Amino acid sequence: SGKLKVGGGTHMHTMRAIVSSAGASSLAPWRARLRDFQQPMLVPGVARCGRHVASRWRAPLQTAMVSTTLAGGLVCSRAGLRLGQRRSEARCRSTIKKVVQPAEPRPGTSPWDADPSLYEELLVEKVERGRSLLGARLQVPLEIIRSPPLHYRLKTEFDIQHCGAGISFGISKPGTRDWMSVEQYPIATQAINKLMTELRRELSLPQFDVLRRSAFHAEFVSNADGGVIVCMMHRKKLDEEAWRPAAEELLSCVTADGFIGRSNKQRLVAGEGQLVQNYEVQGRVYPQIHAELMFSQANAHVCAEMLRWVAEQTSPAEGKSFEEQGDLLELHCGNGNFTLPLAANFRQVLATELVKDATQHATECARRAKVQNIKFARLSSKELELALSGERAFRRLDDAGVELSHYNFQTVLVDPPRQGLDQAGLEVVKRVRRCLYVSCNPSRLAADLDELPGYEVRAAAFFDQFPFTEHAEMAVLLERPA
Repeated sequence: SGKLKVGGGTHMHTMRAIVSSAGASSLAPWRARLRDFQQPMLVPGVARCGRHVASRWRAPLQTAMVSTTLAGGLVCSRAGLRLGQRRSEARCRSTIKKVVQPAEPRPGTSPWDADPSLYEELLVEKVERGRSLLGARLQVPLEIIRSPPLHYRLKTEFDIQHCGAGISFGISKPGTRDWMSVEQYPIATQAINKLMTELRRELSLPQFDVLRRSAFHAEFVSNADGGVIVCMMHRKKLDEEAWRPAAEELLSCVTADGFIGRSNKQRLVAGEGQLVQNYEVQGRVYPQIHAELMFSQANAHVCAEMLRWVAEQTSPAEGKSFEEQGDLLELHCGNGNFTLPLAANFRQVLATELVKDATQHATECARRAKVQNIKFARLSSKELELALSGERAFRRLDDAGVELSHYNFQTVLVDPPRQGLDQAGLEVVKRVRRCLYVSCNPSRLAADLDELPGYEVRAAAFFDQFPFTEHAEMAVLLERPA
C-alpha cells in the first residue's frame, strides 16, 4: 500500500487492483507495476492524474491496494499491470478490477439532474478556481462569458442497454460502473431529447430489429437550427441490404435528419451524414461541419462568444497594415473553427492539424465561406517544429502549397486537447512574439504558462462552455515584451 500526494489535495480515492492469475502454483512473491494511465475519465471534483503514475509493491498475496491523494481527486481509467513471478518467466493473464469511490455530487449539480437555479452559484465556484490557477499571472480583468444553463450541448453520447425488444440510453456514473438510464438529458439540445424519446419508441418495433440488434453505443449530433443526426455503433457487421431500407423507414417516423450505422470498418448512412453549424463574426458567416466521432464545439452560444473574443484580440490596430500585423500560425486547428474568422485579420494563415478528416472538413468550410488566404497542412506539433527549424522537409507542406519562407509569423493560436501542449508545441509558441492560447483545461493552461516565462498575459476570458460539469474553457492573449 502506498500513497501519492500532489498539491495538498483533500479528496481520498481508493483503487483496488485485484489480480487473478491463471496457473499460479504458489503464493510466491509477485512484482507488480501499475503504469501508464490512458484515456482519463472525469470524476466530479477531480483533477487530471499524470500519465506515468507508478506504484511498486511486493506481497505474498494476489491482492494489491493503492490509495492516492491528489489535488481535487483522482482521474484514472485503463491501466496496464505487469506481473512477473520472481522465480519464473511464465506470463500469466490477469484481470484488473478498479474501484473509484468519489463523493456523491450534490442534487441538481450533475448533467443528468441539472437545476438551473444553481447555475450562478456553480459558475462563481468555477471562475474562482480558474482565477486561482492563473494566480499572480492574471493582472488584467477576466471577462466572464455565461452559457444557457440548459439545452446547450450540441453533441452527446450514451451507452445502449437492451431491454427485451427495446433499448434504453444511459451512462455509467462517473467513477463507477453503475448503469444509470437516461430518459431526458437536460444539458442536451431539445432536438436531441426529442429524438431520444422517438428512438426508444420506434426501435422497439420488429421492423427495426436490424437497426437495434448488436448496437452498444449512440452518438447524437445537432446544431442550433434544430437539425439532429444519430450514429449507432454495432458490435457485428451490418447487413447493408437489410439495414438501408429499415433506416430510411425509421427516418420517416422520427425527426432526425440522418441515421448512421457503424461497425468495424463500416459506415452506412441514411439521410444526412453530417450537419453544418453557422457562426456570424464581424458581419460574415462561417460554417462548421459537425459529424460523429469528430471533435467540434459543443456549445453554440459560447462558441460564438469565443470567436468574437479571439477576433477582437487579433484585430489590427488602427492604421496598422497587414504587413505590420504579420501572419498567423495555428496549431490544433481542428475543423477550422477559429481559423476561418481570424483569417480576416491577417495577410495569410497557416493552420496545422494531425487528424486527416478534420483538415478535410476545415478545407471544405473555407471553400464554402470563400476564405482564400488559408493553407491547411496535416502536421503534428513535432513535425511543425522540425519544419520551422529547417531540420526536415515534409511533402505534406508541399502538397498544401506551403513555402515557409514566405510567411512572417507574428501571432500563433493554439487550442490544444485537454492534456495541453507537448514540448514541441511549446517550442513552436516560443518562436512567435504573440500567442492566443485557448484551453479546455485551465489547470494545463496554468502549467503551460509556467513553461513560457517570457510572456505576459495581456487579456483573459473565462467561457462557461460546459455548465453543470467541472469543465470550463479559458483563453489568454500572451505577448512577449520587445
